[in-house]
Amino acid sequence: MASTDCIIKSFPHPTITPIVGQPCFETITPLKLLLSTNATSVTIHLENSQLSLMCLTISDTFYNTLSLIPFVSPISPGPLPIIPPGSTQLQITAIMDTHKHAASIFKEFNNTNKAFKQQLLGVVDNMFTRTLKNGYIGYANISTMEFLVHLVTSYGNININSGDLRKTTSR
Repeated sequence: MASTDCIIKSFPHPTITPIVGQPCFETITPLKLLLSTNATSVTIHLENSQLSLMCLTISDTFYNTLSLIPFVSPISPGPLPIIPPGSTQLQITAIMDTHKHAASIFKEFNNTNKAFKQQLLGVVDNMFTRTLKNGYIGYANISTMEFLVHLVTSYGNININSGDLRKTTSR
């Protein structure tokens, strides 16, 4: 299991240029693209390895248009495996291996989400994210997707005069 700093260093875009001032459509869109590119670079053994952890940076609806396999977030297997009474050594070994693998996937998924949040917090001024911050736990319960949805809904309005609409329709 890698730390968030090690995960960030492994990204194709470990450093993202900070957004100066208030985020807008023109600054949020490239940010989302860089995070999604980073997400697809993470090797994690889930059902859809082609899209990897892009589920952290795009909506479930959009993800499901790209994948035949809907994404299901890994769940914590708990601190210890549950071994039924009377299990044979072979069964115990299999249960332990399965638990170890599930714990590894869960930790990698969460650490990657933390790495994306670290990148986002380093790019966007706190003044534009502080409404998501809890006074006791900070941003611990906020996902990368929640950050992105907040930025888009709060600051991502398309400004027709700036050419945003023309750029969007020409892509």
